[in-house]
Amino acid sequence: MAHMMGHSKRLAEAKGVETLAKGLELFRLIADDEGRSRISVLARDLLLPRTTLHRLLGELMRHGMIMRIGHGRYAVGVMLVELDAAPRFNEHLVAISRPHLQSLADEYYGSAHLGVLENAMVTYLVKAGDIGRGADFIREGGQLEAYCSGVGKVLLASRTPKYIDAYLADGPFVPFTERTIITTEGLSKCLDTVKRQGWASDDEEASVGLQCLAVPITRPGRRPVAAISFSRLGILTLGESDLLTKALKECANLIARQL
Repeated sequence: MAHMMGHSKRLAEAKGVETLAKGLELFRLIADDEGRSRISVLARDLLLPRTTLHRLLGELMRHGMIMRIGHGRYAVGVMLVELDAAPRFNEHLVAISRPHLQSLADEYYGSAHLGVLENAMVTYLVKAGDIGRGADFIREGGQLEAYCSGVGKVLLASRTPKYIDAYLADGPFVPFTERTIITTEGLSKCLDTVKRQGWASDDEEASVGLQCLAVPITRPGRRPVAAISFSRLGILTLGESDLLTKALKECANLIARQL
């Protein structure tokens, strides 16, 4: 009996190692392909049963190793961004986010943006819609100081206390308008509020007349890799702000589910 149990254990271990090897090979194929091919074609030579293939895909997605970028197509996922090992991740993030942001901009008559934090600056990867005046100075590929933008505040607030302290140590900050928060104490309190409530605002802090709301793109147990925002000229009422914040969160969730 003990011999049979030992034999069964060895068989199970061997099968587990074989499955792991297949999973790693599947990941390598996806990484090399960069989302160009359908998974049914890509994994054909692995000779995996359909159920095993989908189980492996599910596990790779659950751990952030890959993300679905279209029907039957996958690319490297958000975990590799946190390891700085996926330079093409932003391209996939843009492709996923753009249609959702365009819908948001069209529905609420403003401009919607996707931004990431790079070297303590916000880099805008997507701009959808247009508010039609010079105050909307954001351009795709352009950068803005994090302390005066909704996207920047959301992403700063998600960082470690050590990172935030180092950022605040550069204050006081340069004002862009009379409403820009420039003191270390003021920005620290602002970031505490943003972290607590889960969203940020820019009340004419980057440009006169321009108001903005922003939320992070989050996945359970991981820090945000990006944030989205909505901008419009003129004062946003409390009711409008609540409505737009809800719409932004729904949009961010749609994007996050595809990562």
